[in-house]
Amino acid sequence: MKDQWAKLLVVLGGGLVGGMMGGALLGGQMVSAQRAVLQEKVMAAEEFRVVDRSGRTVGRLAAHQGGGARLVLYDPTGRVRLMAGLDPFGESFLSLHDSQGEFRVVLGTWMEGTPQLTLLDPLASGRASLRLGQGNDPSLELRDQGGHPRMVAKVGSQGDPSLLIMDKGETIRAHLGFSEEDDVLLNFYDQEGEPRAGLGVLAKGEPTLQMGDAGGNLRLALGAMRVKGESPGKGDLTPVSSILLLDEAGGVLWAAPARD
Repeated sequence: MKDQWAKLLVVLGGGLVGGMMGGALLGGQMVSAQRAVLQEKVMAAEEFRVVDRSGRTVGRLAAHQGGGARLVLYDPTGRVRLMAGLDPFGESFLSLHDSQGEFRVVLGTWMEGTPQLTLLDPLASGRASLRLGQGNDPSLELRDQGGHPRMVAKVGSQGDPSLLIMDKGETIRAHLGFSEEDDVLLNFYDQEGEPRAGLGVLAKGEPTLQMGDAGGNLRLALGAMRVKGESPGKGDLTPVSSILLLDEAGGVLWAAPARD
């Protein structure tokens, strides 16, 4: 050990040129040694904590007992304000919390294995969700205070958008979207879910207004309408200026202008 210190003193006590040369050689050796140490040194722990100058914990990075890990950040009062990590099933998540530490925003794939963003009220009830379904079809769902869905906007597997409005019993009462014939329609339903009125523009631009009875049967039509029994492409639409009154079976009771 004394011999090693003696060699070091000899190097440090040499002339200017020798000192510069020695410094260059030692510097290169030290940098190489530091890099080797940094590459080999690993710190492992079940939990890391970040504390402020007063010793208060402001952040924690810890492993779950069942697997996964979690990062938690705290506000000055010690309440959780942010969490991020992986749950024991390997699904990722990020949550934002209010001043009381309650969940208010949750972003992740851990709920159903698909991407989802959920906004929660102070009682931790989900009020709005934006997600991708199993077919990667996007949907936006808004709920009331009881957690019942009241409005859903989505894009279907064929690329057609639609908007659904529901009552407290989750029965669809209004639907805006496209039909199979590419008509854009706004339909209204009663409490039993039966269609009662529809307003729209058909695929070729013709306006239409239709009304039905409690059994869901079309009884009144104003404007263009596809009439049963007429072949497509051969006058299958009534004139835009027409009025039709129909019976329960769809037969014409009265029409203006009069039909042949």
